[in-house]
Amino acid sequence: MVNRHNRQPSNLEVRLLDFSPLHIKALEFVNAQEVEKGQPLSTACKPMNSHGFIETDDGVYVLCTEGVGSRHPISEEHPYELDFFTERVDADNPNKSFLGIMPSCTIKLMTNDMLYGYDTGNTTPLHDFIRTFGDRLETNYLNWVHHLKGEYTHVVA
Repeated sequence: MVNRHNRQPSNLEVRLLDFSPLHIKALEFVNAQEVEKGQPLSTACKPMNSHGFIETDDGVYVLCTEGVGSRHPISEEHPYELDFFTERVDADNPNKSFLGIMPSCTIKLMTNDMLYGYDTGNTTPLHDFIRTFGDRLETNYLNWVHHLKGEYTHVVA
């Protein structure tokens, strides 16, 4: 599909995050609940998208590759809620798998220190970080650019 938008590059850099150590903790938490309920165990538990953060004078903003994130910098009053979704391979048919459509658990990121431990040290420009596919993602990208430049208007597609 051709992108009909000519996304204007920004000078905003996203620091990439790797939450894979939290996948194990989330899976252990979810499977403990599934054991109690007598349900099949999940084989994975992870966020749907990759995440990153942008440091500004106002604080640290967390967002995913869909361009979804809080308009507030992370804090105890405004934590970033990182949702985890389960996956399960059918025990009788390993070619069949199931994906959760609702979050199975959420971890709240409330401080920069909580976030920095998952920083990969790699960066990418915001215009490359947010996926390109349709008006919703373009609107999300433009909203971030305007918001982080202090232009608090939100574009509606």
